[in-house]
Amino acid sequence: MIPAGKLRNRCVFQVETQVPDGGGGYELGWAAVTGGAVRGRYLPASPREDVRAGRLEAAEAGVLTVRSSSVTRAITSANRVLIDDIAYAIKGGPTDFDQRREALDFKVERGVAS
Repeated sequence: MIPAGKLRNRCVFQVETQVPDGGGGYELGWAAVTGGAVRGRYLPASPREDVRAGRLEAAEAGVLTVRSSSVTRAITSANRVLIDDIAYAIKGGPTDFDQRREALDFKVERGVAS
């Protein structure tokens, strides 16, 4: 089990959903996944830079570790996560690295379209 003191980041998993636009139509937005916020540990990898549309853009990748639950096991790359209120795209996972169903790892990236 991961000690609670190592889970210092507040994480909210989100799902893309349709939100009424007030004019009878809908626009895409993000809503929190049922279950609310969870605690996690975010470890950034080395940042990288890409050239997109003639501009230099920075992206930060890392690994987010959270306790395993029915909610976190259902998260896929179609979701995104707010880590301390900063949006990250989920690029991979969940991975049960020790096969004990206690913790899950997600590859996440900031600075890219989610």
